[in-house]
Amino acid sequence: MKPYYSKKAEVGDIIDVYESLHQKQTIGSYDNNAEFNDWKIRDLKGLEFVVERTAMKGGGTGHGGYDTYPDGWHVEARALDKNGTYDPGKKTIGFYQDGFFLNMIEEVKVIGKMKMGFERIGGRK
Repeated sequence: MKPYYSKKAEVGDIIDVYESLHQKQTIGSYDNNAEFNDWKIRDLKGLEFVVERTAMKGGGTGHGGYDTYPDGWHVEARALDKNGTYDPGKKTIGFYQDGFFLNMIEEVKVIGKMKMGFERIGGRK
């Protein structure tokens, strides 16, 4: 699969957050010691994340109820192991792809796909 940039990440997308921040954002003023949603930007380099959840959320009202802002496309992704396998114990990252929010990555670099599955671990057959 050839990598591409997406304005609306989907569940199962494998994304490169570091490249997305550096290539498609106005991050020239950031340094690698800056923080992005509980991560040091330098720590994102070389990591791949799989998108676990997406939803329109986060909207609300500001001062006096007349200052409203809409929901935005929110992405939650989990870091993969160095060998590219899924580990539910790995740290997550969340960001918005549109709207009026601080943690924004408008276009994310999609570098692969994963498929979610279920495995029976007990109960009636």
